[in-house]
Amino acid sequence: MFKVFASYQTKPITFGVEAYTQKFGYGVSKAGVPENATAQGLSVWARGAISKTLNYFARFDAYQPDTKFDQTASYTVNTNYGSYNPTVKENFYTIGLDYQPAKGVHFEPNVWLVDYKDNRNASTAGYVAPDHNLVFRATVYYVFGK
Repeated sequence: MFKVFASYQTKPITFGVEAYTQKFGYGVSKAGVPENATAQGLSVWARGAISKTLNYFARFDAYQPDTKFDQTASYTVNTNYGSYNPTVKENFYTIGLDYQPAKGVHFEPNVWLVDYKDNRNASTAGYVAPDHNLVFRATVYYVFGK
């Protein structure tokens, strides 16, 4: 796995980016022939202050499970990663607020959107139409010992 991370922090905003690539040696078989699979991911995020007690945050993640995916081929997974699926490309979005009424106390209403897209051709057997999950969340936490 190769990964790179960079961020920049100023008084009004902090933002960052992280990208990675991971090779699965003979991770898939295409039409019965073992071959390497290369997954890639990208994350971009930002956060900043609205007021002394209110902040915002946002993040975007993109995941491509196999950069050389052939949408017309039939694949079998050969890895021991139970959740690896070379057919599903994902995009994740989140945005929210961080209200801090007292030191160490955080209330964070936020929204998650996970967008799924099948890499296979729509006429391929087993193809799943694009779909998404939209989740409205409320995160509450306390920071101990700082």
